Amino acid sequence: MKSYYDPSNKHPAFGLSDFCSVEIQPKERPKSSKVKLTVFSRDLRPSNYLVVRTYLEREDVTDIIHNASSCEDKTSLLLTIIKTGLDANSTLRLKVVHITEPLPGTEDCNILKSLHHLKGVSGKSAFDYTNFIDTSFLTPMENFEPLTCNPLQQQTVAGDFTDEITLITEMSTFKKLAVLYPTKAHGPDAILRWLLRENADLLAGPICDILNDFYHEGRLPSVWKEADIVPVPK
Repeated sequence: MKSYYDPSNKHPAFGLSDFCSVEIQPKERPKSSKVKLTVFSRDLRPSNYLVVRTYLEREDVTDIIHNASSCEDKTSLLLTIIKTGLDANSTLRLKVVHITEPLPGTEDCNILKSLHHLKGVSGKSAFDYTNFIDTSFLTPMENFEPLTCNPLQQQTVAGDFTDEITLITEMSTFKKLAVLYPTKAHGPDAILRWLLRENADLLAGPICDILNDFYHEGRLPSVWKEADIVPVPK
């Protein structure tokens, strides 16, 4: 009791009563250092899986993608179809997560001390450790040579080389989609892995068409060149 409550206060008796009132107040608790994070998630109940699949079957994605002109247009059209179906049938829900433990990089940690076993860094100060790490990462960049533009090579690529291209089959695309890890984080295209896996038979044709156009055009869609980069805590 003493750990959670202040000392009791005895009040005088009321009227002719012999009983006294005793008041006990809890101690003031320190303010919580919880961190609130806002997370957007989709409702992934099995019923929503079936609703999204029914939507893709009704839209006939294969014919829509096949009628597009370029690889870029086909990719953009596929992303629009999938995003529209998810927003209509599996809306985003807001969830607030309370984190009691400090976030990485916000607490006092001894990461630098764990480097003592490395050769050549024993006995160094924190400042020397920092310079050593920076130098180690920058050393490979000294021999870096950027790619140069070769106009002659571009003219060769622009020629007729369709006979030398090996097209991807729809069955091979289906096998790759069917073994995707469903809970793996998606990339900038925002296509969920579970959606690709659960609807591999419906999306194998459109994705195969996009990949074959990519090999013919020799140019990646812009969304495939993007990446979600997570910063390293300092």
